[in-house]
Amino acid sequence: MALKDNLANSYYQPDNILYISPLEGQEDDRVLYDLIPFLKNQHSLSNLRKVDNRYVAYLEELEQKQKNERQAANIRSKKAAAKKP
Repeated sequence: MALKDNLANSYYQPDNILYISPLEGQEDDRVLYDLIPFLKNQHSLSNLRKVDNRYVAYLEELEQKQKNERQAANIRSKKAAAKKP
């Protein structure tokens, strides 16, 4: 398994490459931080082939979780605003 921030030379083993967004100096960049749980889970597997499929599923799950958290925060914010006189 390898991490790449560009697709150059990833054609040799495309199923074993995790494409990550390149760091461009953003202070809120969380790509590597968010990758930790996924990598910990992969560590327990005896076969890492087709890691790209598992990574895509993980990213979709992470995106849905973040969307749910944003919706919950929005609801809490609206409830708090409604309670104010």
